[in-house]
Amino acid sequence: MTIEHSLYGQLSGRLNITSRYDVDLFLDKIQNSADLPLSILTEGVHLHKIGCRDENTYELIKQTLESKNILIK
Repeated sequence: MTIEHSLYGQLSGRLNITSRYDVDLFLDKIQNSADLPLSILTEGVHLHKIGCRDENTYELIKQTLESKNILIK
């Protein structure tokens, strides 16, 4: 995950999410933590690097994000 910060430039962190289970754990951690996510600094705008096993998987992920109005072009 990467955000652009006006003072520090690009700030990046690895989420190491590889499954739906990992997503559930991460979301639970966000909801139950007193800490705020880095995306709060950029009004929610941030980047993710997605690794896919093939082009079809990439297209499916892209279409899903677009359908949820999550993907900014």
